[in-house]
Amino acid sequence: MREDVKKLLGITDTLQDAQIDLIIKHTQAWLTLWFKNNTDLTTVPPEIEFIIVEVAVKRFNRLGSEGMSKENVEGHSVTYKDDDFAGYMHLLFGYLPDTSGKQPGSVMFF
Repeated sequence: MREDVKKLLGITDTLQDAQIDLIIKHTQAWLTLWFKNNTDLTTVPPEIEFIIVEVAVKRFNRLGSEGMSKENVEGHSVTYKDDDFAGYMHLLFGYLPDTSGKQPGSVMFF
């Protein structure tokens, strides 16, 4: 994954490899935790591992600007989203278990 991130960022040396590896590790940990908490899966499905690469690129580009929502430098304005995964939630929700066929619970009144 590191090589994919570096290609997207145009990085050809190894100076930022440690930062990139850490960003990938944290991004993968977030997704793995989401799957463990919301589905029966314990790992990120291979078909959506591209999300890790794309979010890692976003996070790398934001290094040094953490916590900012807007940045304006000499007429150039950048707005950062609060949630790096927001654009991918529709894909993640596709892995949620189907509960439509399950029997509803019961209610007892005393």
